[in-house]
Amino acid sequence: MTQQPLMENETSTKAAPGGPAVSGSGGSAAVVRRRLRTLLQSPAATIGALVLLLCVLTALLAPFISPYPPGQQHPQDRLLPPFWLEGGSTEFLLGTDNLGRDILSRIVHGVQVTLLVSGIAVIISAVLGVTLGVISGFYAGGWFDTIIQRLVDANMAIPNILLILVIIGSMGPSTVTLTVVLGVTGWVIFARMVRADVVSLRERDFVRAARSIGTRDPVMMMRHILPNVMPTTIVVATLSFGTNIVIEASLSFLGLGIQPPTVTWGYVLNEGRDYLATAWWIATFPGLAITITVLAIMFLGDWLRDVLDPREKKRS
Repeated sequence: MTQQPLMENETSTKAAPGGPAVSGSGGSAAVVRRRLRTLLQSPAATIGALVLLLCVLTALLAPFISPYPPGQQHPQDRLLPPFWLEGGSTEFLLGTDNLGRDILSRIVHGVQVTLLVSGIAVIISAVLGVTLGVISGFYAGGWFDTIIQRLVDANMAIPNILLILVIIGSMGPSTVTLTVVLGVTGWVIFARMVRADVVSLRERDFVRAARSIGTRDPVMMMRHILPNVMPTTIVVATLSFGTNIVIEASLSFLGLGIQPPTVTWGYVLNEGRDYLATAWWIATFPGLAITITVLAIMFLGDWLRDVLDPREKKRS
């Protein structure tokens, strides 16, 4: 007989109003509908989800919706203002930079690398942090837990951005380097949060029951512990995603992130800093894109925390 995972936060059956309990895909569909209703009841979370969806669609469709290639120059149209200002043109809705490149096209293409780098970095951080956090929490008080906690303490003692700058400065800036460094340095928050959950979960009845029937520790962690820490992991991943966008933009602004000719929001922002007095739109619009995207992710992350984190449910 195949052993089924025991879930602490979700059950496999849901009672339908006025009828018997439903299970399987019907129960999952009911959970999805309930989550969607909760999302629509939160204006901030709804706006955040729509903005993030727009960013993803823009990244996927950038070659088709961008007015021009991001590097195409129009020397005769250098430093044109946005179309609604005097001297602007509807051919370049958000204006052009010092080389005559369309700002809107560069922002549209910049979202691709920004989301890709931040997303892959979050995946790396989550895999490392959740793995170490589950093992550390399951064997809390043991030698492995002690080593992981000392590594966490050491990492917390050094500002994350300083550590990233040192690593990138020694290895050289590139897209791959930035992605790996963001991922490797971001595991601590996952490990801390997951470990706290696992320390509580390992004493629950469903874990004791699995242990009593001779379930091996690796199987117990994979089938019974890991599914119950996924809500926390999703919340932390969402917030880390927004943080990675800011760090990537900051490093690209300093010239230590993504290198040209690859376009990112931070790099476009860097290009406009010498023209703030005469061509403010070069830096303003990518800066607004970063701000709006990160705020949208934070709004969505706050909603996910309220919905998925059982500790938040207990406080409310």
